[in-house]
Order: sequence, then structure tokens, then C-alpha cells
Amino acid sequence: MLNVLTIAGSDSCGGAGIQADIQAIHDHGCHASTVISVLTAQNIRGVEAIESISPNFFRQQIDAVCRHTKFNSVKIGMLFSKDNMMVLLKAIDDWKLENIIIDPVMIATSGHSLIEGNAVEFLKKYLLPKALLVTPNFPEASRLLNEDFHDPEYAAEKLSLIYKTNVLIKGGHSTKNTANDVFYDYNRGDIHVFSGTKIMAKNTHGTGCRLSSAIAANYAISKNLKQSIKQAKNYVRQYLAR
Repeated sequence: MLNVLTIAGSDSCGGAGIQADIQAIHDHGCHASTVISVLTAQNIRGVEAIESISPNFFRQQIDAVCRHTKFNSVKIGMLFSKDNMMVLLKAIDDWKLENIIIDPVMIATSGHSLIEGNAVEFLKKYLLPKALLVTPNFPEASRLLNEDFHDPEYAAEKLSLIYKTNVLIKGGHSTKNTANDVFYDYNRGDIHVFSGTKIMAKNTHGTGCRLSSAIAANYAISKNLKQSIKQAKNYVRQYLAR
């Protein structure tokens, strides 16, 4: 069985974070190992409290799973603190982790900030360039760019060139009646749009977590990034339809 590591926060209502990651990875026939970065008290209406895992224990989790298992891919979600980002950066190098999918979790659907202010620049400067793929939604892409944008193709290309990695702008926050995801391939220098119609589901909590985890699982299987994104998008669409 292929192994996928997910490093993310715990969602007490089970719809997002580590809990959603495990389900998505298992749904693709892979085994999920987990490292919890932060605990949250939340439900589908919003985040009520956040408590970051201590850097020492965060590193102990990483070392424990990496000492035992060789991972085919890694998904990184909510990290919250700069201290834990610093720990993770060193662990990536120490354990030679690769095929990293980063979902730059910054803002909850309810609008609650999910990252410390002093951690944003560290994430941008040091962690994003380690990624095989970065998967921001519209608000996250704007924060990474330090500017508002109307054209996701422009945003995907600019982010890709800044951080020297592949970028997928998720289209769920689009004001249009579409849910097109825009992929910029850094090595090829081209754009691909994964078309989709917006599903008006009552609860879209955790869909970004599921998408990035599904991409990580599919990539562990196929090592084809564009195909992995396509399959993951179909998986999330089926999830929302249910």
C-alpha cells in the first residue's frame, strides 16, 4: 500500500483538516499517516478556538512517523504558527520529504484567521518553494500575492513564477456560476483550466482539504500531476454532490 503523510490541523467537527485528509487518502486506497500541527474547537459555522501544538511535540510526531515509514507524497495544510513552520522546514530537509502538496490554509470559510500574522512571510519565503504544488483559493492567493486580482490565470502564473513551483488556483470562491480551477505548470510554462459547474451545497466545509489530500494520494499512485488534479477534482465534485 502506498503511504501519504498529512500534516495539518485537527477539526473537532470532523469535516475538514486531518479528519477530512484521512478519509480522502483512504478513499483512494492509500494509507494515511498524520502529524497534527494545531487543535481547533470548531463546527460548520466557524472556529471558536485554536491551540497550537508545541514545536517540540510537533517535531516528535514527524520523527516518529518518518522513522517508520517512507512516504510517496506529503500533504501540508494548516500550520498556524511560525515556530512550527520552522520545525517543519528542517524536518523536510532532514527526512528528505518530497512530492509535497501545500494547501496554504489562512482563512476559514467563516472568515476566521487560521495563521499567525508573523507566519505568513515565513510560509511564503521558505515553505512554498519546497512544494510540488500549491493550492490556494481566491482569498489565499490574494494574500500570497499581496494584491487583489480578477483573473485567476494571471494569479496562478504570477504565484508560480514567484515561488518556482506549480500552482492550482481553486475556483470555489469565484463570483461566477462556475468552479473552474486554474493550473499553472511551472516547468512547461503553460495554463490548464479544469472546468466545473458550481454545486450549491449547503456546506462546503473542508473541500479544500479533501482536494489537496486527494491530489497527494493520486500523485502517489500515478506521479502525473495534471491527471492527479483532474481525478481529485472529480472526487471532490462527487463528495459535494452527495
